[in-house]
Amino acid sequence: MNEINIATMLTKLRAERGLTQEELAAALAVSNKTISKWENGASSPDLAMLAALAQYYQVSTDTLLGLNDEKRDWRKQMLAELGGMELREVGLKVFETLRATFPALYHAACTSENAAEGMTPILPAAESMPRSEVSTGSVWQFSICSDNVNLAVLQLKNRANFAWLKETEAQQSMARLLTFLADPDAMSMLAFICSEKCSVSFTAEYVAENAAIPVGKAVQLLDEFCAVSDCIKSTAHLSEGEVTLYESVGDGLLLSVLSLAYEKMCGQRGYNYKYGGSGRMIGGEQA
Repeated sequence: MNEINIATMLTKLRAERGLTQEELAAALAVSNKTISKWENGASSPDLAMLAALAQYYQVSTDTLLGLNDEKRDWRKQMLAELGGMELREVGLKVFETLRATFPALYHAACTSENAAEGMTPILPAAESMPRSEVSTGSVWQFSICSDNVNLAVLQLKNRANFAWLKETEAQQSMARLLTFLADPDAMSMLAFICSEKCSVSFTAEYVAENAAIPVGKAVQLLDEFCAVSDCIKSTAHLSEGEVTLYESVGDGLLLSVLSLAYEKMCGQRGYNYKYGGSGRMIGGEQA
């Protein structure tokens, strides 16, 4: 990031709008010292704050960085921003960026001045477990970092306008998956298969013992698991006879579905940031 360019541009934009450093700091919820460091080139805004500044000044990030029409490689900038960080730090940084970006993008909808009940202030007690939700007519975004669930979900309107919700074949496929996940024994089985304790290849007897379910039920569930997941079923020919083997490295997508279900039904309702706007993302007549 070019500190000289951005320092000059930030100073210029603030002066053009007749703002003091104190006023800008209050609007962005940062300290006066932070604004001063940005403008004298001692430090630069991170990606999340860069988005917030661009939205606040109603300019493009290229303009903010003093690049005009020069093409920029955002991937390189992200790598530079995250380079050298440990994996845990990268995850926290990504979450921080998500949480800061959406209020910046939907500033008009997500500020207390424009939505009487739209924004819930940060709750001190929840600082160690960040939660955010933004809901508009075109986007639903949810992020949570807690002891039980670490998840970031972004749902946008799609060209199909969710028409598949009315398609018989799709309904049957989704119902099959939800029926499978609704079985408590299936959840117990998934808890084991998706754990580091489970080997890549396993038998129904092995799963039954470790998931504390009957062998017959384990066979039934594993066969269904092969139908709704990437689990592979094969037959091994051993000296003592044939043995049915299953192979899976776990299924993060199914864990995500269950995590969302857990959060919906068992999670807390206190958010660090929440804009609970329209959730009606399906518009007009579906084809």
